[in-house]
Amino acid sequence: MLTNVVCERIRYAYDRFLYIEKHYFNLTSAMRILRIPIPSQFTPVYFRDALYNALPADVDSDDYIAYVWVERPYKYPYYPYLTDSQMDEQEHSQDVKTHIEVSSFPSIPTEPIELGIYTDFIKPGLPYTWAVTNQESLEVCASIFAHQNRFGNCLLTNPHKSVASAIDANVYIQTTDREILTPSSQAGRYKDVYQGVLSDVLSKHGYTLVEGEFSPF
Repeated sequence: MLTNVVCERIRYAYDRFLYIEKHYFNLTSAMRILRIPIPSQFTPVYFRDALYNALPADVDSDDYIAYVWVERPYKYPYYPYLTDSQMDEQEHSQDVKTHIEVSSFPSIPTEPIELGIYTDFIKPGLPYTWAVTNQESLEVCASIFAHQNRFGNCLLTNPHKSVASAIDANVYIQTTDREILTPSSQAGRYKDVYQGVLSDVLSKHGYTLVEGEFSPF
């Protein structure tokens, strides 16, 4: 039974996991935001070895995705009346569990899809929402809404009624011949490693990635 965890998704292609170090620092950044202790043994080398050890013994394709969950130590319930020693013991625990599951990379639709706009709940765009966790009530409700209304995905909005992200990904829109617009982290986009990678690739081809707000209404 997982308690409170942060998650990271890492693609395996071309006989290797892509951008391991960037994913490691993205994951540990999320752990700091949510005050999950980072054990001394949780190093980039440990992280890399754990990923490759989780690969199936008979790797029969070159396209996998690893789902990594890092679980908060949970010896005591988090109540205000914990003693100082109990809180210190929990907050400095080295008993942080890492779960890794590797599966085939999901197929990506090639046909156009219809997007909905989910407005029952909003995405605040605060630091704790940048991290991907198992506390994803907004994304779950939006997924149910999309399924019930036959949408391929939905846009999530923030308190300013601008686009924050899609249910499971960030949003990129080509606004001019050479400009790609995407929401900022303050607007509510997911914090992932591919923003910087994509910016570098676009720059090499003469495009500019710009962060800004835009409304779906």
